[in-house]
Amino acid sequence: MKYFASGCAAIALGLGTAVAATDPAASGVFPATRQPMGLPGTQGTTLTTDVYFPGTDAAVSLTAGRCPVIVLGHGFSQSKEQHINQGLHLATRGYVVLIPNSNAASDHSRYADDLRKCLDWIEARGVESIRRHEMELLAEMQEGLAAIEGVTIHGTRRLEQRVATMSFTVEGYDPSDVGTILDVDYGILTRTGLQCAPLIHEHHGTTPRGTVRASIGPFNTREHIRAMVGAVSEVAADRRAAVPVGR
Repeated sequence: MKYFASGCAAIALGLGTAVAATDPAASGVFPATRQPMGLPGTQGTTLTTDVYFPGTDAAVSLTAGRCPVIVLGHGFSQSKEQHINQGLHLATRGYVVLIPNSNAASDHSRYADDLRKCLDWIEARGVESIRRHEMELLAEMQEGLAAIEGVTIHGTRRLEQRVATMSFTVEGYDPSDVGTILDVDYGILTRTGLQCAPLIHEHHGTTPRGTVRASIGPFNTREHIRAMVGAVSEVAADRRAAVPVGR
């Protein structure tokens, strides 16, 4: 059995074990997320793949621990879209599930090779390598956002206690407005609001509107982080310019 502590998601290593429901037909204890990605396939093609994991957005639940990996082959006459419920169900029970759309047509040998490519992608990078990459980018994001006037980072700044997500607010803005501006004007996707964790937001004093949360994955680059920081800087500067002097 392959084990995966992250994937396209932020990594949580060695923090407990998955708790499975007793009835296989019942959902497990974890929230489930579906994330599309492209993996290198056979003959130079790209495998359009859905990755399901126990957690929210780009973060595996800390209590999920080491997650078994399932690569699901749906056969020639179906597509990954027909197995969404199956992927989500397994993710609630602590599994990471990869469901690719193969480019193999009716070539059984190539189809098997495409499925192996999914596991090759994980093993070639290694969990520690993926985590190191994501945390290096998180450190750069944290440094950049912390230097912007009017931006507040919420949560610890001790990177060894974090996964590769960061919540922040911009003074004078509703978090949902910041998320919309980043999406529409800059093509940057974040999650805004309470992120299914209202008690944490009560602790940090960010209720009822929540925060903007940016997440980092293995395909992100330094250029992405710099674009993100630059966009937030422009958003914050626009708000400052709109506030009359003396207020």
